[in-house]
Amino acid sequence: MFQNTDDEFKVVISNANIQTLENGSLTIREVREENSGEYMCQAVNGVGPEASTVVRLIVNGSLILLYLKLIMY
Repeated sequence: MFQNTDDEFKVVISNANIQTLENGSLTIREVREENSGEYMCQAVNGVGPEASTVVRLIVNGSLILLYLKLIMY
């Protein structure tokens, strides 16, 4: 899982609030406004084409919005 910071996607490092699970899921506990941004999940298996999905997370107080974009290579 990658997070877009300064127009560059960087690997998400698990910590007390953000965890990348073995199945590829991203869990954010006690989500805060500073967690807002774009996150990308990329699938590569060496057989078929790569695929990735970009999710835009918007946190505004208690309102949480998600926007998805699927990218196929």
